Amino acid sequence: MVRVSKLCVLYAVLFAVLLYYAATMFYSTGIDARVVSLNVNQLDPRDDVVTSGRVGLHHANMTSVRLNWTTHPVVPLQAVIEEHVSGEMSMSPQLAPTPARRSVYENSRQDETAQDWDAEQERRRTILREACVKYPQMNMSSSAVSRRAGRLWPLIYDDKYKVIYCTICKVASTTLKSAFLVLMGKYPTIQSVDLGEWYTLDRSLHTLSKLARSPAEIERRLRTYKKFVFVREPFSRELSGFRNKLYAKNKYYRKTVGTKIIRQFRANATKEALETGDGVTFTEFAKHLTRTKTLDSLDIHWRPMHSMVLPCSIEYDYIGHLETAQWDIENIFNRTGIGRVVKVPETPMNLSNSDDIFNSFYEELEPSLLRDMYNTFRMDSELFGYDIPSFIRDKLEMVRVTSKLCVLYAVLFAVLLYYSATMFYSTGDDTHRFSINVNQLDPRDDVVTSGRVGLHHANTTSVRLNRTTPPVVPLNAVIEEHSMSPQLTPTPARRSVYENSRLDETAQGWDAEQERRRTILREACAKYPQMNMSSSAVSRRAGRLWPLIYDDKYKVIYCTICKVASTTLKSAFLVLMGKYPTIQSVDLGEWYTLDRSLHTLSKLARSPAEIERRLRTYKKFVFVREPFSRELSGFRNKLYAKNKYYRKTVGTKIIRQFRANATKEALETGDGVTFTEFAKHLTRTKTLDSLDIHWRPMYSMVLPCSIEYDYIGHLETAQWDIENIFNRTGIGRVVKVPETPMNLSNSDDIFNSFYEELEPSLLRDMYNTFRMDSELFGYDIPLFIRDKLGDL
Repeated sequence: MVRVSKLCVLYAVLFAVLLYYAATMFYSTGIDARVVSLNVNQLDPRDDVVTSGRVGLHHANMTSVRLNWTTHPVVPLQAVIEEHVSGEMSMSPQLAPTPARRSVYENSRQDETAQDWDAEQERRRTILREACVKYPQMNMSSSAVSRRAGRLWPLIYDDKYKVIYCTICKVASTTLKSAFLVLMGKYPTIQSVDLGEWYTLDRSLHTLSKLARSPAEIERRLRTYKKFVFVREPFSRELSGFRNKLYAKNKYYRKTVGTKIIRQFRANATKEALETGDGVTFTEFAKHLTRTKTLDSLDIHWRPMHSMVLPCSIEYDYIGHLETAQWDIENIFNRTGIGRVVKVPETPMNLSNSDDIFNSFYEELEPSLLRDMYNTFRMDSELFGYDIPSFIRDKLEMVRVTSKLCVLYAVLFAVLLYYSATMFYSTGDDTHRFSINVNQLDPRDDVVTSGRVGLHHANTTSVRLNRTTPPVVPLNAVIEEHSMSPQLTPTPARRSVYENSRLDETAQGWDAEQERRRTILREACAKYPQMNMSSSAVSRRAGRLWPLIYDDKYKVIYCTICKVASTTLKSAFLVLMGKYPTIQSVDLGEWYTLDRSLHTLSKLARSPAEIERRLRTYKKFVFVREPFSRELSGFRNKLYAKNKYYRKTVGTKIIRQFRANATKEALETGDGVTFTEFAKHLTRTKTLDSLDIHWRPMYSMVLPCSIEYDYIGHLETAQWDIENIFNRTGIGRVVKVPETPMNLSNSDDIFNSFYEELEPSLLRDMYNTFRMDSELFGYDIPLFIRDKLGDL
């Protein structure tokens, strides 16, 4: 044993030495290796010069240009006036942050022909469309958008020119709003707009939110008017907002926002700082951006752009970039007719975010906080086609490579330690060897086979289940609808309880598993802040809360998902209501009437405070299921089986849309929908809300990032979860869930045979549509699908 200890010390030292040299070698060949030099005497005065991934204006024969508040150089309108403070012109934005992918900035001079501008616009729209396909939860129909007028406050319209502009603070918004004031006849020119009266003028603009009582008028304008928006490289915009509102002496923002940030993120803050909000650091600001629970709680000057402009629901005709503002404004004004009335001057301005300034602020951030910033604003970059600024990318890459080296040498250390220990133990006896006798297995053991769980009893090598003699098994997946029951156990969740031959059925084991599931959900939600709403916002959207069933006596809320044991769990609530003595006695023939009698939060639409109180104080639980298995179960139960209602209503629609040369009989009856046609219906329906609730993605119904569920049940461990949830909530004192005979509808062979039918491209579309369910609820992609698609 002493020899093993010495070897451990030896290899630990070796590991530390190797890690030190690896890190030293990496840092010595890091950013400095990419330093470049430019001869400014050869530059054209109009050229845009890329330095470290960012663009700055340089004039011939000038080695540097220093800009200050008293002497503004006259330069082309490459980034126009943005905001203003107390009637004074604010710091203007950094001229040109990181260019969009394959953008016009890659050349030293942009080609300003109309044809090239059209091509650039098509490229930007294509980037946006392709990104939106990956995030179907961000897509709403035009009628849904029109009904949510409260979200439309950034959209300013002019009826004469039939144009809509979506304003974003810190992206030339003051100049473009001023142009609309000129269109309204309030001022003759942009220069004459009185910024001292801006608050009153801003409120006088015509916004779609003011048409809340006329959704049809909103929808008409969105459908027929030309629409444009201006965006900006996200990291540059955040820094501009910080420097303009907090770093500069803006008393209002320091008092309202600065004090809040200091109170939350500064330990041992002075009384003066808490009262004035002076001296907020960029690190504190970054923590405020990344740790504020909901995006709607952030000030509009630094709220992520995508959360305000509905980029996947409103089809913008023109997408302007602040980095090419003059080019874009001229073309947009010409195309919409605004240019006949409004002339945008070449305005004196400051370059507020030079490379040195930009780098100095972001250098202050710890790598973990910088990565949180990246995650928070990644969607803006992806949707609007911006690459990550080089300085930030280099810094994150440095951390990533160093982390990989740490892992590499840690593995090396572990291997050396393992072999050392093996060498030591080999000098002893074989008392540590063991074997498992299959005859000693408990009949309740769950045995993993090919990534799926099957029940095996002692002394049996296989168990075949069929529809004529269903075996009585523990309720590992309870009755769902009224016909085929769910597949017992699809692919297990990551590092799930199925990896062992027996679940840890103790209360502590269940608590640990619940914490693991909640952690997976929280970490996934952190990557998608747009899915997070405050409790008050959730309470005001009662129409979204129809799946949430509550019981006031037991102070419990259950979020129902079709094809995930919903009939059994709803029946339990009917028992709680006193309508039936037991789950077995519930009359499924009266299900439609019974289902509508359940207490749902959506029925409290007139009392948002009551909704919020229940969400805050009641115990909340939801049951989920491996997504691919759920989709197959929905198809087999509603379309593959002879369900006349679904064949007539949904089947006919699918055949009409996706089957060429369909027979008259098929179009009338909806019989014979194939799984391929069904998959196309799932992946090509424009909005998720248009899908039937039996196969609509789970996350789109249960608000998983806005409602903090106390318990997350998996259909794959239904009996274990139901017993514990019922015990913890008190439901178990009234409701007894039987061990119910059932069919295993999605065996491996059945599952594989249906998904084998799909082309790889369609299977990938399925993966993209339901990826969020897998990620949020901790499910790996089923082995068969992963093997068919290769590396996802």
